[in-house]
Amino acid sequence: MKKSAISLLICVIMILSLCQSVFAADISAITTEYPDIHITANVPSGTKVDSSSIKATLDGKPLKVESAEAEDVSTEWIVLIDTSISSNTYFQAEKDSVIAILKSLGDDDTMKLYYFQEKTFKVLDGTESKEEAEKKIRAIKCNGQDTVFYDAIGTMVDAAEKSKADKKVCIIFSDGVDTLSNSSRESAVEKMKKSKTPIYGYYADSLDKKTSDAFNSFLKNSGGKAESFTPSSAVKQLTDKSSEKTVEINLKAEEPVEANDKAVLSIDMGNGKPIKKEFKSQQWEPQSETETQTAETESTSDKETE
Repeated sequence: MKKSAISLLICVIMILSLCQSVFAADISAITTEYPDIHITANVPSGTKVDSSSIKATLDGKPLKVESAEAEDVSTEWIVLIDTSISSNTYFQAEKDSVIAILKSLGDDDTMKLYYFQEKTFKVLDGTESKEEAEKKIRAIKCNGQDTVFYDAIGTMVDAAEKSKADKKVCIIFSDGVDTLSNSSRESAVEKMKKSKTPIYGYYADSLDKKTSDAFNSFLKNSGGKAESFTPSSAVKQLTDKSSEKTVEINLKAEEPVEANDKAVLSIDMGNGKPIKKEFKSQQWEPQSETETQTAETESTSDKETE
């Protein structure tokens, strides 16, 4: 009874953490043709995009916000759950966190779900209603005797490659140990390296360091990583990879820009939490009124000549 109560408490904490967590916004691209600066930022799907509320600076100097336009992206979650007995520690918590993510999916988002033990089994193909999907997730049991870990990873990579979604989020709950198909490790690594989708793994924090390090090292082949799974950290990290939208922002520099290999561009979407990115900036000086008039005259002259 005591263990059941603790397990229930862990699940509740995880779901509450899920509801409170937010996507880690970032700036993915910066292009400059001074005085114009164009950036692409990734922000949480619920972020309000209003150019009048956005504040931007370059090395502390304010930039004029010319425009901001958001584009929602579709996301497909591809989830693997290890159902061998060795993964039983946080199994119920894993299912509850996946259900919480399922309920938060937008209209254009989908979830594919597999579990694996002696074989890999598909649970969700992304066409189910949320109610039907939840029932199927709750029905999964953790009673396998062996683990086809590498085959399961191959299945996940194949699913990501076939996905038509704008963004793919690959998550695996496991200890990273394969007890049946060691011969397929090379094939799994080759697939991961060719794929452009990182895989993020979560394991019980009781897992020994040697095994967890091997799990992490393996997933790095995909550009992802493995981290310990605890109510206070893993669920937040999981939801940090949730649905996002892309925002295209056009800025204009009105003050001189100094050359700086580590220039810092900062964007505050209006929530008081600026996102920043370093980039290599070239020197630029605003043209004087005379220089501007001269440039316009030369441009007009060139057109007339043509």
